Amino acid sequence: MPAIRHLLPPSLSLAALLLAACPTLPEQPSCGVIPPGGCPEGRGGSCTDVSCEIIYACVSGRWVSAQVCAHPDAGSSAGGGGGGPPGDAGPCTPVKVTVQPQGTSCTPDLQQPDCPIEAAGACEQTACLSGCIDFYVCGANHGWTVAAYCDDNGTFISM
Repeated sequence: MPAIRHLLPPSLSLAALLLAACPTLPEQPSCGVIPPGGCPEGRGGSCTDVSCEIIYACVSGRWVSAQVCAHPDAGSSAGGGGGGPPGDAGPCTPVKVTVQPQGTSCTPDLQQPDCPIEAAGACEQTACLSGCIDFYVCGANHGWTVAAYCDDNGTFISM
């Protein structure tokens, strides 16, 4: 029994030392409740699930469309009307920009409402729901170049 008393304090000291050595990771921003008819990309959402009308990615604390699912026989439960994103009256128009990324590690970091083009998601109809106003790509000179923007009516305009 005396041998156990001598092992216990060093064991507790070692455990405290190991816990103190573990780095704390920054908290990821929460996107909150996913839009109706949507499935989260990062948690296994897939278009093979007929209940998923659109796959969303959580980008900087906001849901952005990553992929629109085509389920010709499933119908629409989110009021899409035309197989597009929830709340949309027609099909998804894919986000296309003429300005192409040419570099990496652009500085300075973008801050809302300026966003990288990836934050626009997959559909023009939902791009302006991201909270972003201007969308940029990383240029060859490691600087940002505007690729698209949201006008005053919430319409996505590609440059």
